[in-house]
Amino acid sequence: IVDDNGRILADTDERILDFIEFDGREKLFAQERGYMQTEVSGKGVLVAHAQSPGYETYKSGWHSVIIQNSVS
Repeated sequence: IVDDNGRILADTDERILDFIEFDGREKLFAQERGYMQTEVSGKGVLVAHAQSPGYETYKSGWHSVIIQNSVS
């Protein structure tokens, strides 16, 4: 789970990362859901994204993100 700025709020892989940066993040996050191939920390990855619906009637502005290493 990340916010609009890419700040990582929760990480199931338990890595201690502060932010996630990749080219096209803003464009991807502007969509309700989508995916793209890009690089994160110099590695080819597939990034899947969906806007979080929020909690009850409150919008969080958060994003659910799955990052998977690309298969070469």
